[in-house]
Amino acid sequence: EIIEMADLAAADAGAPIEGLPDELLAAIFAALDPRSLLVVSPLVCCRWRQICGTLRQVTFDTSFAPQSARFRTDPRLLLPALRRFAEVTTLVLRGSAVTDILLHAVAQICPRLVSIDLAKTGRLQGLSQSDFGKRPGPELLQASDPEPAELKLLTHGGVLAFAAACPKLESIDLSQVWYIDQGFLVKLAKTRPRLKRLQAAFTTGDDSFAEITSHLPLLTHIGLEEVNNSSVIEMARHCPHLQSVSLSICWLTEDAVRALVDRPSGLISLRLSRALGLDDGGMRLVAAHCPRLTTLALNTAPEITDAGIADVASACPLLTEVELENCDGLTAASAVVLAERCPKLATVNFNRTGEITDVGVVALAQQCPHLTAVSIGMCSGVTDAAVCALANGARLTRFVAYRCNGLTDASLIALADACPGLVEVNFTDTQVTDRGVMTLAEKCPDLSDVTFTVCSQLTNDAVSALIEHCPNLYRAYFLTCPKMDKAQLLEKHPQIAKRDFGLSSGSTNYFSNVI
Repeated sequence: EIIEMADLAAADAGAPIEGLPDELLAAIFAALDPRSLLVVSPLVCCRWRQICGTLRQVTFDTSFAPQSARFRTDPRLLLPALRRFAEVTTLVLRGSAVTDILLHAVAQICPRLVSIDLAKTGRLQGLSQSDFGKRPGPELLQASDPEPAELKLLTHGGVLAFAAACPKLESIDLSQVWYIDQGFLVKLAKTRPRLKRLQAAFTTGDDSFAEITSHLPLLTHIGLEEVNNSSVIEMARHCPHLQSVSLSICWLTEDAVRALVDRPSGLISLRLSRALGLDDGGMRLVAAHCPRLTTLALNTAPEITDAGIADVASACPLLTEVELENCDGLTAASAVVLAERCPKLATVNFNRTGEITDVGVVALAQQCPHLTAVSIGMCSGVTDAAVCALANGARLTRFVAYRCNGLTDASLIALADACPGLVEVNFTDTQVTDRGVMTLAEKCPDLSDVTFTVCSQLTNDAVSALIEHCPNLYRAYFLTCPKMDKAQLLEKHPQIAKRDFGLSSGSTNYFSNVI
């Protein structure tokens, strides 16, 4: 319908872009990078400015202006751009300039805010009880000091004040924010008891998770770290509407798993990382109570075997995402049964699950046509034949195969020929050469993230090909590649100094010499 509107309007428009309907322009703007969306688009014309003002979801990256260090540290300079998006209901904030005073301004400018994502803003300051009452003052907006100290902090008190000032807030994501005090989470739950989604990690303090969830009866998603068995049982009792659970570094007996999954509608998403005690009995409970499960992610679950995965695969045909990273008890049989019984799979991750072989990968290639992301890092039994079959059977955008030592240029060339939409690849410690990387660069222009660390046959020509053919390339790692000359690359391509490029010739530290 939108395309038909565009065709009709374009007939009377002077330029093709002028013929696009507002709805289509809004969809395009929503996919722009933060700088283009926040600064450039609103200044093109009055119509574009008005459309920007109607967007409901915005990513606000405070680091998008590298030419101005002060821009990144003084959030007052961000407020004019933010005021153009007063109708926003979902806001993603990124960067070091996300501080108490910026949150205070967001609460005033965006009264309809429903969801806030602070996952990549660093760490929370101030762990004492006195800090919980701290509220940023509006006078800081007009402070004469060019960089007052208060502008540089994101504190527990500031987040609490923000939550209190946003009456419609239902979701808050603190998943990658460091030093979150559990006492703060208790106060946050009391301040905003109608939260439906809470994600937090890297917490400190006593185990107060049962108390936290006792104040949040409407939760549909929760993500926590270092939760003990009794807290999981209490959490399940306090939150009858849970549909999505993400727990890390926890102890789970069958009683805890039963408490989580034994509810009328079951769970839709279950993510468990380093869940000690989780075994096939827990998987049978998931299979029995969660027929609508679409996401299963298990990281470091050594007691789970192929039988447990078979139970889940048989009972949960709607699975679209399965991550079984570092699960030592699994073999290629798990990949085969998932392929046979879960044809909707789009994402699979078997990183560090060493018994996955060609048999499993070929089964996925033949029976899961919707696959877009596959990770088989450290699966040394996978060869070029399986990757070629996977490339021809799916339209991948992401492929990770680090330390699969048997892979060669044949895999890269097959991926390049069949999957031109690739945006991320990782072939660390494989046998690829310049020929494979150059073919990949020529046929996959959308690449933005590549890793070829410890690839001893690669030279500067591989890097040059990627830079010349992939304009969106921002992150590239070629560490410990002995045939590369870092100085020559910098001289030939000075622009890489502004991107996340890692280059070195002989260091054994994969993450040294990053530009």
